[in-house]
Amino acid sequence: MDHPEIPPWDDFTNCPLLQGKFQNERWDVTLGTADTGIYTYEGSERRSGSSIYLSRREVRGTEDRPIYTFRNGDITYSIAFRSNDYNTIRLEVFQGEQRILNELLTRI
Repeated sequence: MDHPEIPPWDDFTNCPLLQGKFQNERWDVTLGTADTGIYTYEGSERRSGSSIYLSRREVRGTEDRPIYTFRNGDITYSIAFRSNDYNTIRLEVFQGEQRILNELLTRI
């Protein structure tokens, strides 16, 4: 696997804006920037083909381990990664306060 270039940084949060496609045996996730410059999340479940596209993320965590959060009603999608490993992300999905998904995905 090629090593990705260092991603661009968000000047406001001072965190990297990780971009690319990630997957595991069950999920596909694409992180990117729309034409408007807004950071985006696109996720799909591989078996059913159901998918969701979200933008307008919130940022928490630290510069070394940023966490980008996207919301859709009471469902929250969180993407976390270490700034020294741009090839692996943690996808967590919460319904309200209950975590319903916690999986690692690797860059493809």
